[in-house]
Amino acid sequence: MRRMMSLALGLSICLFAGNAWAQEAPQTKKKVKVGVAIFSPCVMKKDDQLVGFEMDLWRKIMKDLNLQCDFEVKKTEKGEVDVAFAGITMSSEREKNFDFTAPYLSSGLSIVVKEGSKNPLTEVSSPLVTRVLWLCLYFFSFVVLSAHIMWFAEQGREGLSDTYFPGILEAIWFTIVTSTTVGYGDFTPRSWISRAVCVLVMFGGVGFFGFVISEVTAALTTANLNQQIQYKDLSGKLVATQGGTIAEQYLKEIGAIPVAFKTVDEAFDKVASGEISFAVYDTPSAKYYIRTKGSGRIKIAGSPFYRHYLAIALPKGSPLREPISQSILRLKEKGDYERIHNEWFGEQ
Repeated sequence: MRRMMSLALGLSICLFAGNAWAQEAPQTKKKVKVGVAIFSPCVMKKDDQLVGFEMDLWRKIMKDLNLQCDFEVKKTEKGEVDVAFAGITMSSEREKNFDFTAPYLSSGLSIVVKEGSKNPLTEVSSPLVTRVLWLCLYFFSFVVLSAHIMWFAEQGREGLSDTYFPGILEAIWFTIVTSTTVGYGDFTPRSWISRAVCVLVMFGGVGFFGFVISEVTAALTTANLNQQIQYKDLSGKLVATQGGTIAEQYLKEIGAIPVAFKTVDEAFDKVASGEISFAVYDTPSAKYYIRTKGSGRIKIAGSPFYRHYLAIALPKGSPLREPISQSILRLKEKGDYERIHNEWFGEQ
């Protein structure tokens, strides 16, 4: 948080310094000073070139508005800029001092877990199998007891053999098929005791199979719900993140135990290796990492929280605000914005 606040403060003061030019109407091919800060994947350095989602978007805006720009990476309060962007979040407090263009990206914080770490079948298999096995044992004991009663009650009547073997096996077979309410018509009990047992077996079978199905359904449903991790579930847990960011501050507020790293890539790597179960950071950064280094290693669990919007910041009263906002809307209408977004974050 301290790092992000210092970046925003530095860019903000630069905007004030550039306010003198902002009061003049922009001219064709007028050079514009743009202040940026390194914020993956929005603004990054590659071979001494500035690249990233916001850089690609801004170059489209430059072309649309016929602007020439000088880029400056600002981490201090020195220098002058007319426009600033680097994952800058719109807020009512900042709106008091700066103007913002139309928002170009909906962001938030996302929970990242190791790919495959939340498998409903593996998570519930042990307790579920135990319950079902015990239930099967009880039901089989009931079937064997019912079969013995039926075999004794049917002695001297047609249908079941009077000898214990194979008579008891025939009775067990009949009891099992009766419990499924199917039956094959190969044997009809003659005594009222046997018929009463058959009624109990039929109701018992319905109850048994119904209970097993409900247990499996409930267990899998619970596991599926657990897979949708909520940010409140992180309370008291170790969570990796980048130090000095809003993510670290928010984790402290909800009672989580943040494990701060110098870069967010380090935090995601710890989750991918299984050393830490969770990481929390900005959704765009998480999506970019998953799309590049983390494909098949980590995934986003649950829905983003602490939602916010990113926009380009300008000095108060800047004549560039409206043209840039209109340019952003035109890029969205023409599909250019979607192509840039999908290139960096995947399909929306």
